[in-house]
Amino acid sequence: VYVANNGSATNLRRHLFAKHDITAAVYDSQLAQIKPKPAPKNDTTTTLSKTRTKELDKAIVDCIIDDSLPFTTFMKSGMVNLLKTFDSRYEPPSRFTIASRVGDAYHEYIDQVQSILKRVPAVAFTADIWKSGARKYYISLTAHMFDEEFTVVPLVLSLRQLTERHLAVNIQSFLMFELDEKFQIRPEQRAGITTDCASEMVAATSHGLFGPRHACIAHVWNNVVINGLSLWSPPNVEK
Repeated sequence: VYVANNGSATNLRRHLFAKHDITAAVYDSQLAQIKPKPAPKNDTTTTLSKTRTKELDKAIVDCIIDDSLPFTTFMKSGMVNLLKTFDSRYEPPSRFTIASRVGDAYHEYIDQVQSILKRVPAVAFTADIWKSGARKYYISLTAHMFDEEFTVVPLVLSLRQLTERHLAVNIQSFLMFELDEKFQIRPEQRAGITTDCASEMVAATSHGLFGPRHACIAHVWNNVVINGLSLWSPPNVEK
């Protein structure tokens, strides 16, 4: 029951519009004074669907992984403005959310690789150490195998910053942990490992723990050219 005081129907008209969305009940002057109602939260014209939001979030996480970008990349004002230009309704995830999802993607990848390696009869490996532009050293280990059509399939097993001294024992310990503990690759599966000719790497991989060791032919030829032409140092008869 709605009661109008003093015979006025103004509030009744406002009530019919505000509560029952009957636009014809109000005067034009009233309509101009009434603020438009905010759209409901589930209105697809003002909010993104959960499916679309997940797609965009995944695209951001994939971009950060593929291009090795900082987790805060999509929180910077310029990037936020760019995303708003594409779709003003989208709110990019925080760096904490991105870090969590990158971690989830990493564990999912490891599970997939472990599942593949269990079914492969023979696996070859390559390992390398290099220095970044920031003067930090990294070590990587990659597995190589054939699929049913004899196409070579490379799978990155590990990439870590090398914080310890580049001693053969430290390199060997890292490689053995990846093969024995992390991926549980059986000794009979290990078809061999290819590395450069650095003395520590040779010493770490020449004991048959990974299968026979092979020298990287590209690195060998690089040394032949450098030492043969004495490009950066005087001739060394021992080389």
